[in-house]
Amino acid sequence: MILRKVRFRTRLAATYFLMALLPIVALTAIFYYTSLYHVSALTREHVLEIVRKTNAQSDLKLERARESSMKLATSKALHELFANLDPTSELAVIRADREVQKIMGMYFVGTEDIFSHQLVTSYFMFGNSPLQGNAYRSKLYHTAIQENGSFEWIPTYDIADMYNDKAYREIAEEERYYFAAVMQLKGIYLENGVSGAFPPHIEKPVLVVSYKADYFHRLFADSVPIENASYMVLDGSGQIVSHQDISRLGTKPDDPWIHDILRQKSGTANVAIDGKDFIVCFDTSAVTGWTSVVMFPVEALVADIAPTIRNSAYTMAVVMFALSLLLAFILSGQVARPLKKLIAAIRKVGDGDFESRIDLNPENNDEFSVVLAKFNDMNEKVNALIEENYKAKLREQEAEIMALNVQLNPHFLYNTLNIMNWLAIDRDQKELSKMLVSLSNMLHYTTHNHQDTGDLREELEWLRHYLFIMGERFKGKFRVEFEIDEALYRYRVPRLFLQPIIENAILHGFGAITEGGVIHISGQIRDGERWFIIRDNGRGMPEHVARALLEADSEHVGLKNVHKRIQFLYGKDYGLQVKSTPAAGTEVIVRLPCPESAK
Repeated sequence: MILRKVRFRTRLAATYFLMALLPIVALTAIFYYTSLYHVSALTREHVLEIVRKTNAQSDLKLERARESSMKLATSKALHELFANLDPTSELAVIRADREVQKIMGMYFVGTEDIFSHQLVTSYFMFGNSPLQGNAYRSKLYHTAIQENGSFEWIPTYDIADMYNDKAYREIAEEERYYFAAVMQLKGIYLENGVSGAFPPHIEKPVLVVSYKADYFHRLFADSVPIENASYMVLDGSGQIVSHQDISRLGTKPDDPWIHDILRQKSGTANVAIDGKDFIVCFDTSAVTGWTSVVMFPVEALVADIAPTIRNSAYTMAVVMFALSLLLAFILSGQVARPLKKLIAAIRKVGDGDFESRIDLNPENNDEFSVVLAKFNDMNEKVNALIEENYKAKLREQEAEIMALNVQLNPHFLYNTLNIMNWLAIDRDQKELSKMLVSLSNMLHYTTHNHQDTGDLREELEWLRHYLFIMGERFKGKFRVEFEIDEALYRYRVPRLFLQPIIENAILHGFGAITEGGVIHISGQIRDGERWFIIRDNGRGMPEHVARALLEADSEHVGLKNVHKRIQFLYGKDYGLQVKSTPAAGTEVIVRLPCPESAK
């Protein structure tokens, strides 16, 4: 009862507004969550790239140290020095230490990240280093002996524990942690084609190259542009080599996700730590075999970008609400005004005045003008035939009025797309603007042409708009090549006959790839027929599956309908042929006749 008392224009405006409101709410929600997802994915890839580049930078430095160590191990001067050294002579050892420092200085030049490099023996530690603990009895020395000449990386350790020296415990904790590379010099050298070796009785020294634990901190501290991000470096067993929290150095966490990333070597993961969701980006060094890990909480990422995205979504929604409300009242007015004229004229006719006419603006050519003109024509016909079949003709005219009355104005759709396009341009969203223009052109072609056949150039232009939109959806996934014989443009073709084939290739043929897809569309005249051949390099299908695509019970409605439409227009001798090979691609041939009279 209440709705009956509300004016028709108000009800119509409310209907238009509600019809616009639901898509706006849906689009706003989709925009918000899609933006969050894409920003999160982009951030994840960006941070992973930073981790990989930081790892690569570290590998260059550590590999330079390994190469310097290998060259030092084959130094003839160093070998001769130790071969002729009397370890029982304190003076000879001190002199040898100075020579060793000079030799090592030549090989380790440009390796500023190295804290110290020493040659350790049972009787002396050669080299200029503040670390003067008993390395001979440490894990460093024994690991080098076990590796028997191989270059081995030792994870972070506390020098007070490594050298078993209480004096080092007086040093600040952040200065006590180091990691190192060790290698026993095998006593073999090669110079100018001449080789030599230590005498059997000579003790082979062990090279110890030490780095401060903050080496990785200097690399990662300023590289990740996300608040609350943290990092750590793990060796192959999961022991922490580097961490922002010094107390965790040397520990081995037992979280399941750590074992997963050590196994995967490189990539990203979503993990839960202490009840919070984190994004983890990790990459394994090719030099040390250690895995660098950067973690940041999802809420920190969302906290940075969510307000911006939310404000953008709200602004878009408010603007679209206002525009939809304005359009609702404008459109309802355009509908209500001619209806008022029509109602007034109908009332006169109801009173028996068949001479009444509705004044029309000759410049207007919309559907309501057609309705009003038809009403005037109807009055004339009714007035002329009123004596013959008044009631029958009147019902026909009333039915015609009702049918014409419900026609919609197609400009509403184009105006709406145009407004959205200008909004995208105003916000510098060029790709979205291009997609809206393509969609508008596609809709214009499909709504203004209801014939079974169309111009080939217009069909291909429509198809290019469609491919542009699909190309934006599947960015970089595929490309399309055209090779159309000019002679084919003389003939009309079934409307939208290529789109289902192209869509099938994109969605099914390229479903499992991310790039490299190619669709080749060719057109030619063969033996008096028009052949359009669509080839793709997708995953293909078995022969029996390809044959079933055009059968009556096929689930591929698009291909089946195109095939039936062609046969309806041109006969059973024409239509689609599908050829496919698994892992090699699919070929669809469209055969059409060449009419004697071209367009």
